[in-house]
Amino acid sequence: MKSFLDPDLIARTYRDPIAVAVLLVDLLPILAVLVFGWGATPLVALYWLENLVIGMFTVLRMVATLAGNIVNLFTVLFIVPFFTLHYGMFCFGHGVFIQALATSGSTTGSSGMPG
Repeated sequence: MKSFLDPDLIARTYRDPIAVAVLLVDLLPILAVLVFGWGATPLVALYWLENLVIGMFTVLRMVATLAGNIVNLFTVLFIVPFFTLHYGMFCFGHGVFIQALATSGSTTGSSGMPG
């Protein structure tokens, strides 16, 4: 059995430009922390925004399954709103959490105004 850090496997993997792009994108949060001094709240907000993009692409993939099949039409007409509602509630809940996290250290009153 080859080791987890097999040099041949790593070399084959990173010949693919998409694998290199994914690695670079995954390094951006580390760069944001080290260079720009990001804390936990901006990082969580970044991942929350990533969830919104993933949800949008998921809906597009569901719609793309239509491909002229009438059975898929009825399935998509049920699944897309179902997914959108539930995933929307999930993202809303996380958005509320991020907002609470972002404002927990501020000096604002309950009205949101300083004072």
